[in-house]
Amino acid sequence: MRSNRYCWVLATVTSRFQWYRLVQADGQIDVGLHDELDLDVVTTFAHKDAAKAMAIAAGLKSWRYVRF
Repeated sequence: MRSNRYCWVLATVTSRFQWYRLVQADGQIDVGLHDELDLDVVTTFAHKDAAKAMAIAAGLKSWRYVRF
């Protein structure tokens, strides 16, 4: 579980959010979507720029930033 500091997560841009889980392994990024926001499961980022870089590297075409 994250501390009480702010973090960024990536979500879909549809009217009903789904949350991105991005896992990097062996030079590939595995993209998963979750219907429930669980900060122990979805990928969190300390900085918005890091979230953007990972989204681009994963080949996402659109996303929304959500700060918690």
